[in-house]
Amino acid sequence: MKDFNTTKYQSLISIPGIRKVFAAEILAKIGSIKFFNSNDHAEETHMTNTGNKYLRYYSIEAANSVRQHSKDYRSYYQRKYNEVPKHKHKRAPH
Repeated sequence: MKDFNTTKYQSLISIPGIRKVFAAEILAKIGSIKFFNSNDHAEETHMTNTGNKYLRYYSIEAANSVRQHSKDYRSYYQRKYNEVPKHKHKRAPH
């Protein structure tokens, strides 16, 4: 596991709903955060099915778990879910 340290792991598991397995797998699949150019770069990309399928799986499962455990995130998800008539689950971040 590249660039793994306790601080990153502890930060992830401090989020309600992020379990130890999710945190460990996400960190293992990302490798080093240094591979990402910037936060702005990530905002301008489209979702694709390329990349690590396990990272995608654990990220989605972790987000869904946070939605179930966090009142604020659940409220945000529901608001986004209700904004569109079709494909609601794709509109709401999960």
